[in-house]
Amino acid sequence: MRGDSTRLIVDTIQKQVEKCVGQYMFGYNDGITRTSIRKTLGTYLDNIKDIYDYKVICDETNNTPEMIDNNKLSVDIMMQPNVGIDFITLNTIVTTTGIDFSEVSERVINTAVSEIDEYLDRIGI
Repeated sequence: MRGDSTRLIVDTIQKQVEKCVGQYMFGYNDGITRTSIRKTLGTYLDNIKDIYDYKVICDETNNTPEMIDNNKLSVDIMMQPNVGIDFITLNTIVTTTGIDFSEVSERVINTAVSEIDEYLDRIGI
């Protein structure tokens, strides 16, 4: 998913974010405005199922006095897009009677993680 579908997600979100922050044009670059922008974008991004997690930065760390004096406001959005399933591993394990399934489960998980890591290395992710 890190290719075309990620680009589509980012483009779609970017367009909507531009609409959301457009209402703040010609306003004041102060703490009240920056807090309002973070809340507005947070409300929007909370409802996007294509995002696993995000962070909106719009505060004094990215809005320096020099930026404010130049009539500029900065909003940084970091996001982690949800990743689609590329493969599914199914394991069927037959055990002896009385075996502790937690021991078997731990071995299966460790083996599956190793196989996934090997696959991702092969395809260069």
